Amino acid sequence: MATGLSPDELKKQIAEAAKANDRKKIFEISKNADPEEAYTIILPTSANESPEAQQKLQGINATIKFVIEGEGGGVFWFKVADGKAEGGKGEPPSANATITQSIDTFRKIQSRQLDPQMAFMQGLLKISGDMGIIMRLAQLIR
Repeated sequence: MATGLSPDELKKQIAEAAKANDRKKIFEISKNADPEEAYTIILPTSANESPEAQQKLQGINATIKFVIEGEGGGVFWFKVADGKAEGGKGEPPSANATITQSIDTFRKIQSRQLDPQMAFMQGLLKISGDMGIIMRLAQLIR
């Protein structure tokens, strides 16, 4: 399950939508994204290209680790430092917080079939570490 776009084309489309502050377009492009696309391309590109997101990034220096369990999952990270966002695959050197979920939960959240807060309340999404950082960065993906 993936967007079907090359990494360059995905980044280009997300950047254009983010610059135009077209969140609906970003959601539409990303609804079938796999975890690698979501955390290494979509989230960092939209955070770096959106003027609104850039304001929200000010003063945040943190790394979040994402653990997606099951086939098609893996370990990914999202880092914000000095107003810039980046994402990667694999273990981050350090993380302020960790979000753990199954690949099924990831897909339901990504396709907007499940709200992340509801997933957390239902125990489908687990958070450890600095909850304040999670809350601040959650504003980027709403």
